[in-house]
Amino acid sequence: MQEFNLPESSIIVGVRALHRQLTELAASRSDVSISASEVAAIDASSLQTLTAFVIAQKQNGLRVEWKTCSAPFLEAAASLGLKDHLGLL
Repeated sequence: MQEFNLPESSIIVGVRALHRQLTELAASRSDVSISASEVAAIDASSLQTLTAFVIAQKQNGLRVEWKTCSAPFLEAAASLGLKDHLGLL
């Protein structure tokens, strides 16, 4: 299982880097464990990128496991209606 830690700030300025990192993870064709414990700020573009990654992983028969998620991360995901899509039940 590959591990991935989201940075403290995940906003549109860094969404290309996030996309590149997730693309590299997807290319490994393995399950992924993501920690969002350090996230203090996250925007819609980053959450949409993460959602696309999670959906693609599922379509490829791979798992995404969430380790720890900060309150700001969970609040942003909930406010955009993405908790279910991200697998944050």
